[in-house]
Amino acid sequence: MTKNKLDNKCLSPKFMVGNKYKTALEKTQLAWGGELPEWIKDLAIKIDEVGNQRQVAEAIGYSSAALSSVINNNYSAPLDTIEKSARSYLNLGVNRMGTFRSTNPLLVRATRSLVKKGKVRKNVH
Repeated sequence: MTKNKLDNKCLSPKFMVGNKYKTALEKTQLAWGGELPEWIKDLAIKIDEVGNQRQVAEAIGYSSAALSSVINNNYSAPLDTIEKSARSYLNLGVNRMGTFRSTNPLLVRATRSLVKKGKVRKNVH
C-alpha cells in the first residue's frame, strides 16, 4: 500500500518525536521533564489550538526558531522577555511581577479578593 503524499506533511499541530507524532504540549512536557512553567504550558496549548507554531511566534514577536527553542527547553537567552510577550499574548491575568490586565470580569473579581486578603500586592503606577 502506498502512502498518500499528504501523509508526509504536517497538517496538524503535531510534531515528530522519534517515530511518533506528538502535540506541542506533549513535546513540551517531554523536553521540560517534571515541573512545566504555566506560561510555557499555555503557550504549547495555544500552538495546538492554532495549529501553526509560526503564527504563534509572530504573534508574540519572536521567530519560530526561538519559540521552538523555548518549547524544546534549549533557549539560550534569559526567558524573561519572551515570557512577558507570551503572557501578554495569552492574556494571563497576573504575571510574576503582579501586573494585572482587566480583560476578564472573573479575574477582576478574583484579583480584588486576593488584594483585600493581602495575598497579592496592588501595583501603583
